[in-house]
Amino acid sequence: EPDYTMATFSIERFDAQGRPTARLMGEQLRHYPDTDEIEIDTVHLIATGDDGRVTHATARRAVALGNGTQVRLEGGAKVVSTGAEGDVVQIEGERLIAHLKERRMVADKPVRVRQGQSEFQADAMDFDQTQGQLLLHGRVQARLQPRVAAPPRKP
Repeated sequence: EPDYTMATFSIERFDAQGRPTARLMGEQLRHYPDTDEIEIDTVHLIATGDDGRVTHATARRAVALGNGTQVRLEGGAKVVSTGAEGDVVQIEGERLIAHLKERRMVADKPVRVRQGQSEFQADAMDFDQTQGQLLLHGRVQARLQPRVAAPPRKP
């Protein structure tokens, strides 16, 4: 039994200077004290990292550990992350597990990763944002496209 619930909610987090760092929205939130887990239906998250990277995440359901170390996005999970220079990485799958302190995202079910015009599909993945390393597991398909170079500057 949940000890508290919220309906049609929005929660914001700010840094020490008062700048917004994260906004969490959902249709229904339930907290379970026995497991210290929070379940959220129809979740939408917008977060800004210290490096200026903006991440949007959506899913039909999310389960977060009460200590804030892990969030599972389940059902049509989609994460779009845009760097300060405009580079975009998009990850889609039925279950994406974010290990927040380690800055890792794991998929234990089929996943699709896009960056620019390149696309990868795999049975599972492990993405380490700190190392900039993407490991794809199982059957993997890839379509690699070269980056389009910016036109040369005129003097």
